[in-house]
Amino acid sequence: AIKEINEAGGIDINGSDYYFGYIMEDTDEGNPNLVTSRGVAAAERLVYDRGIQFAIGGFRTEAVLAYQEVFMDNFIIFMSVGVATDIFTDNVKNYYSRYKYFFRAMPNNSTSLGGMIFYYLAWQVAVLNAQYGATHNITKVGILAEDLSWTISTVDFLNLYIDTLGLITGCSVPTGASIRYDITLSAADMNTHMQTFEDLGVDLLIPVISAQGGIMMMDNYATAQRPYIIIGIDVQSQLDTFWA
Repeated sequence: AIKEINEAGGIDINGSDYYFGYIMEDTDEGNPNLVTSRGVAAAERLVYDRGIQFAIGGFRTEAVLAYQEVFMDNFIIFMSVGVATDIFTDNVKNYYSRYKYFFRAMPNNSTSLGGMIFYYLAWQVAVLNAQYGATHNITKVGILAEDLSWTISTVDFLNLYIDTLGLITGCSVPTGASIRYDITLSAADMNTHMQTFEDLGVDLLIPVISAQGGIMMMDNYATAQRPYIIIGIDVQSQLDTFWA
């Protein structure tokens, strides 16, 4: 997009032509062993060394919470394209004068993501039960989520609406079937969690996963031939290579 705009002559503002340039810095927020100071240092380089006027990026809540402050301190518009946690837009609403420079392009916030999963599941469970209910109804639901800030509201929403309020007819989350895991887990750890769901008789598993745990989960699911279906958030499955 930048190349096309610049080659077309840039943007005319009040008779002056302006062109776009971009600079990248690595915040290292994809590292399972997160060090938030690296993201802060990257943001500081962009602001103080490179003199940026706008910033775009960010996908991990714990990292963005730290380095967004550099942009807010310097009144720089920051468009996030990955963090879902409610706190970011809550900050804009509650502390507007400071956080008015923050914009979220995508995804929806964590609570809304929980709602989207819930309404889709309600429809999908009804379809599956209508088709296969003569032999087996979906009654037990498991939840497997990364132990990260962005999953808290989503998991709370799912537990509330599925289990506490029972708003998907006939479904509940058995005790021990809502698991949050450390994202540095091993394949053996993932196997333990997946086996737990099987031992509890779970019919449907909801993942709330953004990182490499999604690949571990599906590798284990395929290898062990788990007797439940999986419907939920697995960001890794957006990659073409995931389905190879």
